[in-house]
Amino acid sequence: MPPAPQFLAPRRHACGVRVGYLEPWRLGIDRLLAMIGARAHFAGRPLCVVGIGTAMTLDLLGADGRHRGGAIIPAPPLMVSSLLDGTRGIRPRARGGRTSRDPALFGRSTRAAVERGTAYAAAAAVDRTVLEARALLGRTPRVVLTGGGVRDVQPLIRSTSIEIPDLVLWGLAVWAREG
Repeated sequence: MPPAPQFLAPRRHACGVRVGYLEPWRLGIDRLLAMIGARAHFAGRPLCVVGIGTAMTLDLLGADGRHRGGAIIPAPPLMVSSLLDGTRGIRPRARGGRTSRDPALFGRSTRAAVERGTAYAAAAAVDRTVLEARALLGRTPRVVLTGGGVRDVQPLIRSTSIEIPDLVLWGLAVWAREG
């Protein structure tokens, strides 16, 4: 008989990361594993760990492994859905409109304007997080990106960043080894 699955739950201290939430169990395990994975790659450096999926999470990790907290916003596709569902008149104008791969902010159709606006909003959130982190920590954090939405947002981020697609799995491997 195969062993029973084990379900991970966040805890205050895990693999060199000290969770900054007042109630650590409320932190998503995927976010904690991403921070553990990022710390395994860049130990001793402050980090801004950004996950871009359905939601976009931005977590700040000090060089000492202390999680300073984070932010959660809609990722660009969810922003697009919200705009299309929550505003009158945009959906018919955005449907089927022509767009291009031009990365400029100013779209020349409603569809392009919505797609670009949401991608730039996500990139701006990362850059603002870096500025706030620098003010808090006195050092610029390394931006580590993961998730399916990185491809659309990373080229627009002004801060230096690196993508590690399997960051959560790296964290899981560290947890399994050190847990």
